[in-house]
Amino acid sequence: GGCRVDVEIPRLRDNRDSQFTHGLKLTLDGFLGGHSGIEIHKERANGNQILGRLLYELASQYNYQLASFTGGTKHNAIPRVGSATILVKEADVKPVTTWIQAKMKAYRSEFTPQDEKINILVSDAELPDTVYGGDTAESLLTFLYLAPNGVFAMNHSLEGLVETSNNIAIVEETEHTIHLLISIRSLSESSMDFLTKKIHLLASTLGLPSKIAGSYPAWEYEPGSALEEQAIALYEKVTGQKPKVTAIHAGLECGLLKAVMPNTQMISFGPTITHAHTPQERLHLPSVEHIFDYLKVLLKELK
Repeated sequence: GGCRVDVEIPRLRDNRDSQFTHGLKLTLDGFLGGHSGIEIHKERANGNQILGRLLYELASQYNYQLASFTGGTKHNAIPRVGSATILVKEADVKPVTTWIQAKMKAYRSEFTPQDEKINILVSDAELPDTVYGGDTAESLLTFLYLAPNGVFAMNHSLEGLVETSNNIAIVEETEHTIHLLISIRSLSESSMDFLTKKIHLLASTLGLPSKIAGSYPAWEYEPGSALEEQAIALYEKVTGQKPKVTAIHAGLECGLLKAVMPNTQMISFGPTITHAHTPQERLHLPSVEHIFDYLKVLLKELK
């Protein structure tokens, strides 16, 4: 099951300070991204969190103004694209660029080997007339720096299964706000409620409104059903192989159906997909025919 938390930061803008005469665009590069449920346990770098962390830490070293910040494209994908524009003093262009490169080297070390090519490219940017107001920039970067992201709890009934996680999925500008979309998944209503309240508390502490949307119920694994046993036996008969029966950390329509049909037995299966929710997503075509043949046998023999 899961939900999303929407956090809204008032998008206040001030005129650019004349002492900041050079614009720099910071662009995410080399981030793997991936499915925010199935691959969350791989601890890949979250682009929004890394960019926010970098800018928060930069503020302790150099004075700058933040003019824009965007990241992520889908609620169910670990963000791998994003950018920010900052304004710096002319004398700080080279030192800031060098500092960013050194900081990213340290971040890559943290995420090696699971996301070892992460980088932030620095390029010249046109000077905008306005920048984020101080409260807007501080609220955004503080929230991104403090907000939890990734695996929150593991399930100990099934080996290797994540129980609860969240993904700081999208940061985008709207007409009046900077909107943050945080996607939460969990097998446990209690654990999901705990994580949701933590994020609400962080937002309210910073004076930011937040709300829950898009909730959907969990589909809990119930081993040993008659449907599961028959499906296993037919799979072995059709393929000559034993299937791997497990649960995965991903939302599915079965949770919605189970909520209104609690006594229904359900299973889920499908063809082989790799690199889900990334530009490298692939479907193994022979597995489509393989699964289709199995489905026809299962429907014919179902009792």
